[in-house]
Amino acid sequence: MHLRFIIAAIAILTSLTDLYAQPTPTLTTQVIPKEEIEILSHKDFSDTKHFLAIAFKAEGLQPGETYSFYASSLKESQKFMGQWIANEEGKLPTTCEKYPDCFLINVLQNFANGEKFSFALVPKSAPEKELVTSIIPRPIEMKWKDGASFSIILIDNEGLFFTAKATGFQPNEKLDFTSISCGEKLRHPISMDATGCLTFGMAPAVIGYKNGGNAKVIIKRKGWEKQSASYKHGNAAKSG
Repeated sequence: MHLRFIIAAIAILTSLTDLYAQPTPTLTTQVIPKEEIEILSHKDFSDTKHFLAIAFKAEGLQPGETYSFYASSLKESQKFMGQWIANEEGKLPTTCEKYPDCFLINVLQNFANGEKFSFALVPKSAPEKELVTSIIPRPIEMKWKDGASFSIILIDNEGLFFTAKATGFQPNEKLDFTSISCGEKLRHPISMDATGCLTFGMAPAVIGYKNGGNAKVIIKRKGWEKQSASYKHGNAAKSG
């Protein structure tokens, strides 16, 4: 009995050791400097208003597993970007000698301010264990030294609707919030929840301005200097 118990215990410990020895799978992004883009691509971006090159890196993957990569944005809900098989090191084959640890380099173009791009790396045998990451190339945000931040994210392709997200503030902290759009000014207090966060919708469009225009948000905090963030909405969100 004692021998069987010892063998069983060793088997369990071995399984646990193997489990914890496996690295945690990660998917990360790296922005490529604009001066290096021409080296990586033959395409001319001189006529493109806004563009950003991103390198994707994945580590800790299951060796031999097949992974599919997808990109999502306001323009496309899910775009297939490619499929790879993880090597013995738990990485995906590289497509660029200059960035050997990265499996793909993608160039985002003509994005609006506050527009979010999401990416997912999905294992074939376990889709529910997908790895996700996202990036906002032209963020609309304010940050404070205590870690608090206020960001505005575009949520529709017409540039009409945004989501405001406040995080890292003091529990139930009150802010003086002012929104200015095409000369129209709205001012009212907002309060954080018990976790120091708040999310709400914004529609800065003003009657009479079909193509949208300029907008600005001003935040005042007690004991801190006021901060502001300017952005564009409507068609102007893409061109500015």
